[in-house]
Amino acid sequence: MKIAPLALALVTALATLPAAAQDSVEGFRGHIGLTAASGLADLRNKIEANNPQYDIKQLSVLGLEFSGYYLLSSGIAFGGAIGPAAAASGDVDYSIVPLSLGARWQFVRTDTSAAYVGLAAEKYFVNGDLVDDGSAGAALTFGMEFSRPRGLGWGFEAGAHTASVKVKATANGGEKTAKPGKFRVGVFFLF
Repeated sequence: MKIAPLALALVTALATLPAAAQDSVEGFRGHIGLTAASGLADLRNKIEANNPQYDIKQLSVLGLEFSGYYLLSSGIAFGGAIGPAAAASGDVDYSIVPLSLGARWQFVRTDTSAAYVGLAAEKYFVNGDLVDDGSAGAALTFGMEFSRPRGLGWGFEAGAHTASVKVKATANGGEKTAKPGKFRVGVFFLF
């Protein structure tokens, strides 16, 4: 799967959506965007350390992220996110999908922009070879949204994440813990 054609299709689809009326700040909002995650090379290195016979090809540090939240007139919002998913192929196949639920607070708001900070609980759902579900963690994020009062907008978000996955023990090494999304930075469309 190539990310560039998928991203182009996503941009085209969102750009052609009719503008949604937003008579007030309060209501449901959604984000769809591309997010880069650090920590994937560390995960791959820990798997290879325990399994030197395998060659693992990390597919990408970029992934799609979807989030939705309900914004109150006070600037506090509640919601969740899924992604960015991570996957590998080669001698070992696995996928890791983070899911988070939390709250955010818009501490600066104007008619066309908002700055926010968020705190969420996060868990990775793991499928595949040589990795297991790890422990849930927290996500602390900071972001900016830019939009017209009616219609689509865009934004960016950066965050630190503490959730982890486990690398299974083998004869070559004990169980290891990795944080495949330790730091993330992304851009998104706001609708």
